[in-house]
Amino acid sequence: MTSSSSLLTSGAKGVGRFVSKNSPTLFAGASIFGVISTAALAIKATKPALELLDEMKTEKGDCVITRTEIVKATWRFYIPTAISAGLTISAIVFSNTLHLRRNAALVALYSVAEGALDQYQEKVVELMGKNKAEKVKEGVVQDKLDQNPVQTQRVVVTGHGDSLFFDSLSGRYFYSDLETVRKVINDFNQKLFTDMYGTLNEFYFELGLESIVIGRDVGWNIEERPLEVAFTTKIASTGQPCIVLDYRVQPVNL
Repeated sequence: MTSSSSLLTSGAKGVGRFVSKNSPTLFAGASIFGVISTAALAIKATKPALELLDEMKTEKGDCVITRTEIVKATWRFYIPTAISAGLTISAIVFSNTLHLRRNAALVALYSVAEGALDQYQEKVVELMGKNKAEKVKEGVVQDKLDQNPVQTQRVVVTGHGDSLFFDSLSGRYFYSDLETVRKVINDFNQKLFTDMYGTLNEFYFELGLESIVIGRDVGWNIEERPLEVAFTTKIASTGQPCIVLDYRVQPVNL
């Protein structure tokens, strides 16, 4: 008996966790289903309502049926439609509210993580000295290259040069030249003074790279610091020189 109770409790908790984790998706699905159901119920209710109106017209002959009479005669047919519409609206509102809450939580967590990272980097420089801190940073950059060997990646041909580059943010390799990349960075920062902000995807577009999912929502703005990239030359897994784009100013939520 105790074992059965434990299983039921465990199962209930599992269902609860699943619902909590996937609630935005579930509400979005309910909203879609609700829209379809509301339309279907409205179509279904229209047939008996029209039949009733035809009977009323026959009984009244030449007399005109007023809107009030139409509403009084047919409103009951649309009760299921109204209920479905109300539930659908509620599902849409709840879904939107959950998305807003989760996005706000993600922004808050990102801000905390960003602040912690800045403090960590400052403390490393303070304890180890600038030169040693730079060596540690270069070691991290080399690790990124080693963990993303060229042989397993698709190298993007941008048409702007044949020097191998590695973007440390997205982990992608591409061919370009240093002059072109520097110009893209300068033009992007100049654009910040006009548009006030620029997304990561806009920067990637100018480099000749495809957009990424988070690139729509993060980037740089004029109120914070502009885009700043350090170029570090490393050796790729193929043995060829590779220029790494190391972002001194990380993108923020826009």
